[in-house]
Amino acid sequence: EKCEPKAITTTTNNFQCDGFGPNPMFHCLLIEGYDTIVKSRQERSSVCVGMGLWFVGCSSMGRYLYLEDLVVKEEFRGRGGGRCIMQTLADIAVCYNCFQFS
Repeated sequence: EKCEPKAITTTTNNFQCDGFGPNPMFHCLLIEGYDTIVKSRQERSSVCVGMGLWFVGCSSMGRYLYLEDLVVKEEFRGRGGGRCIMQTLADIAVCYNCFQFS
């Protein structure tokens, strides 16, 4: 799903407070890739090319893991990064004894 820039209302400060404080409300997995602009292999630098924003919640049925956002830069799609995040989150859901991953 594409999001219009005007639809994004959160701020960096919101993410810092809600995700990186003493009691994080969400977690994030990052996909690291290499900057394709630099030609020399020694000069290549890694960049964030995607992410999965997720949290664990509780219901009357037990714990669940919810993937809120999965984003991969267009030029890096089709290389398995999104699949890797999904598999990692499935493994995390098992570790947390979640009854559902959605």
